[in-house]
Amino acid sequence: MEAYHDTRPEQFEEILQNIKRLPYPKRKKFTQKEIDTDGFLERQLNDTRYLSRLAVSYLLRVCDTVRCVKGGTTAELRHQWGLNSILNSDSANIKTRDDHRHHAVDAAVVAMTTRGMLQKLSSVKYGLSKQEMPLPWPNFRKELAEAVNRINVSHRPDSRKLAGKLHEDTYYGPGHAEGTAVLRKSIDALNYGEIDNIRDEKIKNIVRNRVDACAEQQNITVKNNDNLGKILKDTIITMPSGVPIRKVRLERVENTLLPIKFDSNKRAIKFVKPGGNHHAEIFENPDGTWTGKAVSRFKAHEIYREAIKRDDYKKGQDVIINREPGNGLKFIMSLCINDMVIMTNPKTQKLELYRIQNISVSSPLLTLRYHTAARTDDKNSEEIKATRHLVATWPSFQKLNPQKVAVDLLGNIHPCND
Repeated sequence: MEAYHDTRPEQFEEILQNIKRLPYPKRKKFTQKEIDTDGFLERQLNDTRYLSRLAVSYLLRVCDTVRCVKGGTTAELRHQWGLNSILNSDSANIKTRDDHRHHAVDAAVVAMTTRGMLQKLSSVKYGLSKQEMPLPWPNFRKELAEAVNRINVSHRPDSRKLAGKLHEDTYYGPGHAEGTAVLRKSIDALNYGEIDNIRDEKIKNIVRNRVDACAEQQNITVKNNDNLGKILKDTIITMPSGVPIRKVRLERVENTLLPIKFDSNKRAIKFVKPGGNHHAEIFENPDGTWTGKAVSRFKAHEIYREAIKRDDYKKGQDVIINREPGNGLKFIMSLCINDMVIMTNPKTQKLELYRIQNISVSSPLLTLRYHTAARTDDKNSEEIKATRHLVATWPSFQKLNPQKVAVDLLGNIHPCND
């Protein structure tokens, strides 16, 4: 709200008028100048305390003794025993959350946190004599590191879920040329490179000239991915008649659209983009090479709906996967998000465990992530990027000798007879 109050006073007043119909508690949030973060933190801590008490009462039904250990105590013991460096690539004694196995390290520390251990920690930290915190037993750190390195992280696959976004929110119409589609888009939401896609030539020239003039006034060089809203700011583009141009029709090539509405001649007149892919199906050609395809969630719903009509739905959602493709193709496996595969690591040439992070209809067809990796923001770190493997083609995936597996809750690996 501060941004509107300082730079767009007219819009700020308009917002204040619009919120008059809201209840006072909600209306007050639009005008308050400070946020009570202390109150927020206190509420979160109270929720944590309450959940801890509930967890203890629940576990006492099946366990004789249950102890709650404060997070600060766990962190201090982990530091005193030098356990942070087990998962840190640079061996620093600082906790890393980039690896899912940090939960296992914390669990081991909690298991060792007895009353006697807490007394020793208190004397080490606050006592006059400077002594080191003794390990639970001499080879504790070494044995814990070996156990952690043997862990196979279990991920829950999405193979049985059809719930989710079927398609994107934007609707498309048929374009003039084959393979093109038309959509409406706000001027402020456009990028500079999208001006070329404006369908009306007259409007295209007006928008380009006005944007170039604004950029020249601000002495900036415009790039194709620059947002027009940031360049134009509060400038309104108008037709020669004075009518403002707020939205434009774009025509561009679209290869993945799905028809959802037809006219009386059964010609598609409305399209949408698939909202995501449900799974990938991999087949073997008669010559032994692999091929495959991504099945969108939209298509999966269509297949399931047809199965219900045929009374095949009793087989469950297994009918969605095409295990009999025909044309000489042999079904190899299906993969969905968080499915696990053992395959050759191209860098180490060793068999290692990966999970499916993303499925696409274009290259990269698959994005795989090392099973222990907890972060996926590759742009921020080369170390995180190193935990990723991209599959450009199905034959290249075949060369990695992938085998679909299931990892149970204890980390045991079982082959999947897909």
